[in-house]
Amino acid sequence: MSSYIDFSSKMRVDFFHAYGEKATETLINKLNICGQEKIVEYGYGTGATLVKLKSRYPSIELVGIELSHDMAKTASERIRFCGLNDKIKLLHTSNKETIKKNSIDIVYVESVLAILQGSILHDTINYLNSILKKNGILVINESIWLKSITTKQIESINKRCKDNFGDIQCNIYFNSIHPTIKIFESFDFKNLSYERLRNNNLSLPVTITFKEKISKLFTLLGKLKLIYNLKLKKENKNYNTEMSKIYEPGKEYLTGVIMTFKKNNQSIYSKELL
Repeated sequence: MSSYIDFSSKMRVDFFHAYGEKATETLINKLNICGQEKIVEYGYGTGATLVKLKSRYPSIELVGIELSHDMAKTASERIRFCGLNDKIKLLHTSNKETIKKNSIDIVYVESVLAILQGSILHDTINYLNSILKKNGILVINESIWLKSITTKQIESINKRCKDNFGDIQCNIYFNSIHPTIKIFESFDFKNLSYERLRNNNLSLPVTITFKEKISKLFTLLGKLKLIYNLKLKKENKNYNTEMSKIYEPGKEYLTGVIMTFKKNNQSIYSKELL
């Protein structure tokens, strides 16, 4: 099987994180966009959130940064399908240094940082700090471990996820809300708020833009591949089977959390703390 990220890009999966599109709507509300900001999405996946933002706030300067070439290809196709190909700038992580330091008003991340470990996580958070302006805002939506989950359980689950899906579930550092906040504080971020996501406090917007509807059609056309593409259909079945073996039925391991941080004025980068 290919990695699950590659599979998801072929299927045009959107909002691939806890509580899906509802969580993205909550995150967008936390961004407090006025309409003229310079905004970066780090790890844009198939580009569905980029389309949401640019269609609602056409005057923002929007840049996406992505590591996966497969995801980048699908996102580019989505943005072109929605008629926004000249409105959103897409960068590979190898070119992320083209963004000037202290030039971005808002950075947001959806389910990316939790799968990074050690020096990669360290360097990524430092990078996000470096491109933000003074008092710039960082908003993240990540699934992190509940406090009750032991280190042994985390290591076991991460190994099985890595073996079967190509990535870990969540790094060992994001072990409950307050330890996660402390990590970002060590990188010169001040926590402004955090919200644990639950079904009863999430909702979709009553109306959406025309381009968002086009984006949903793009996603649907990807899902339809399961009808006629036997290889993808088999992969999907295998992934679902493997996922059912990793977690004990009825037990909660992770919680989706949206955290909002402000870059402090000192801009002192963290030492190697991870």
